[in-house]
Amino acid sequence: MSGKLFKEGFWKGCRQCLTAVWRFSFCGVRNGGSLRSVVSYQRRGFELRLLIPVLCILALALGVIGYLLKIQFLDHEKHLAAADRKLGFRQQLLGVRGEILDCNGQLLAGNMHTVDLYSTPQIVTRVEDGKYYDEFCEFLAVAAEMPLQKVKDRMNRGLARASKVTVAEEVASDLCMKVLSLHLDGVIITEVPKLTGEAPQENAEKLYKIDFVPRIAEDKEVLSEVVMALDSVLDLAPGELMKKVQKCLNKETPVLLSRRVSPERYQKIREAFQEWNRIPSGKKEKTKIPGNAIHSEETTVRCYPQGRMLANLLGYCDYDGKRGLSGIERLMNPELTGRKDYRHLVLDGKTFRQKVPSVVFRHELNGASVYLTIDWTIQQVVESGMQELVEKHQPKRAYAAMMDPHTGAILALYQYPNFDPNETHLLQGDSKEFHALVSGYEPGSIMKGISVSSSIDYGNLSIDKIVDCEGGVYSYAGSKAIHEHGNLKLYDLTIQEVIQKSSNVGSAKLVIDVLGEKNYYKYLLAFGMGQKTFVGYYPQGQKGRFFNVETRGILKPVEKWYKADVPRISIGHSIFVSPFQMLQAYGALANGGTMMQPYLVSRVVDAEGKETLAAPSVKSRPISAASAQKIISCLMTVTQKGGTATSAAVPGYHVAGKTGTAIKVDEKTHRYDSRRNTASFIGFVPAEKPAFVLLITADEPSGRSQFGGSVCGETFSKIAAQTLKLMQIPAIEEEAKL
Repeated sequence: MSGKLFKEGFWKGCRQCLTAVWRFSFCGVRNGGSLRSVVSYQRRGFELRLLIPVLCILALALGVIGYLLKIQFLDHEKHLAAADRKLGFRQQLLGVRGEILDCNGQLLAGNMHTVDLYSTPQIVTRVEDGKYYDEFCEFLAVAAEMPLQKVKDRMNRGLARASKVTVAEEVASDLCMKVLSLHLDGVIITEVPKLTGEAPQENAEKLYKIDFVPRIAEDKEVLSEVVMALDSVLDLAPGELMKKVQKCLNKETPVLLSRRVSPERYQKIREAFQEWNRIPSGKKEKTKIPGNAIHSEETTVRCYPQGRMLANLLGYCDYDGKRGLSGIERLMNPELTGRKDYRHLVLDGKTFRQKVPSVVFRHELNGASVYLTIDWTIQQVVESGMQELVEKHQPKRAYAAMMDPHTGAILALYQYPNFDPNETHLLQGDSKEFHALVSGYEPGSIMKGISVSSSIDYGNLSIDKIVDCEGGVYSYAGSKAIHEHGNLKLYDLTIQEVIQKSSNVGSAKLVIDVLGEKNYYKYLLAFGMGQKTFVGYYPQGQKGRFFNVETRGILKPVEKWYKADVPRISIGHSIFVSPFQMLQAYGALANGGTMMQPYLVSRVVDAEGKETLAAPSVKSRPISAASAQKIISCLMTVTQKGGTATSAAVPGYHVAGKTGTAIKVDEKTHRYDSRRNTASFIGFVPAEKPAFVLLITADEPSGRSQFGGSVCGETFSKIAAQTLKLMQIPAIEEEAKL
């Protein structure tokens, strides 16, 4: 009874619950439920049902956002590297080497834009199994003006490059024997070397590496047979080896055919290629091979538009034109060198890499422009005059150097022999050296200007002081006697006449009697003898830069002097100087006793237009202004009537200068040989207010007359006269009229 009641009560309760759910869920209004309660109940149910999918979607979105953030920030480098491997391309950005110009902006060294000619042999061989390969090589040989065999060798090397596929790394000897027994073309088997330090093991089996060179296979059928045989013997995964082979065959390796091709010539090659590549076929024209089989890369080559002019000063670069090897190119290499940079490009699947240049030149990366103190118009005058001297007297070497004595700026520079920097492959040993900087010579009588001026300054002498020239023969402390040139018999001369007549005895006696050894040595050092001039680049507020290869000349310490050295040095023997040292010393005489630091670079302008100027600086004051004025009065008589260099006079101007003829020492006998001389003339004009100092030197001139006045005087006069006109400096007569 109780069980029956329980069952009835249970089912009744269930029916009532279901009725209640039905009433309040769907039929609440019809079954007497209030509208507000039903709506409220349904709204709560709807919100509960909606909350679950919303939370799921939100969680999914947060997961996606988190994954994207992980890719973007945490795994950025990893995915960027993967993209670069697939489609990335690292493009090099370059700046060209800076230009070298004269003080007025005339180009002395610059860059010529050229292209390097490339071909991709894989593109050619993929067309109809290389049907046009030989014909294409013949076309390239004609178009690029190269031997056919050379073209084929380079193309074949491009095909063979990086063409090996690794089939298996460590293979047992029995499997290798099976592979060898098949005699497969292009299969290479090598023993795997043991690791360094690995302990030897008894009865250890040797392992081998198997490689395959697909291009050795004759055709596609042979290639397929080789791949299938290797798959079968080595039990490789199906299709994996063929994928590697196809990737290797499709790999493109551009081959460099010709460097430094002018853009005009490359355009002609492209036009000829388009004409050769056409296959007439009715209305639609077909091509034999894709156009990107030939392409180019932009490059630059260093060029010197002035040819041999200033070649030894400018120097030259390496083959690529990126590093200076001598001269200004080497001295200013840090400023001249263009900078490098890179950028990443991503190519789409349809873009051929050959169409995107691997190198792009950017102006902002260019090297700085270097402006020299050289004046191109004056340099032309010097070049013309010195070429006449070389043709007429045929010296072994010849120099000309011009300097502004008030600033130390080198205005012109000439050297013979020289070379053409555009043809560095023809360089020879002697011509490429910067002898005006690295070589010394005995100056001869031009040294007397330094010796006599030192005596005048130390003894405060008048230029009218009488010097006994001993009848043209003088012996000091038992040394070998000094004679006047031409065995002249000279007696009492004033200091002015000692310079005018270029008296050997008079100059030696002034040094010995007035100065003495130690004081004379101090004056020589003050004038820069036996020391580098440090000619170079001296920017404002920065440390200077100079040529490390410059010679010091030869000036023995006074403690090592022989008694005979004092008179010999006073007349320009037993001492070696460079042209720059003599130019610097006479610059001090012309500048009122103040010696300026010689320099060759006037300013540097970088790619952004920032300018760095050179700053003239005082180097020393070897003599007083009064002594300098006295020696100038003496030097003026040299080019006047009765002097040794009347040919060096410039009509309408006062010239102060000094001749020099030094007998050279024979390298074999080590004795002076009167048949070999070094002839020189150095002077400045106008003498009252010098515009420049000019040195002319001819080493071993030929002909009967080898004296400084006859060999170099006339050349000095021509160069000086034209330079004064260029500088618009009026003559004395014109000043008087004004």
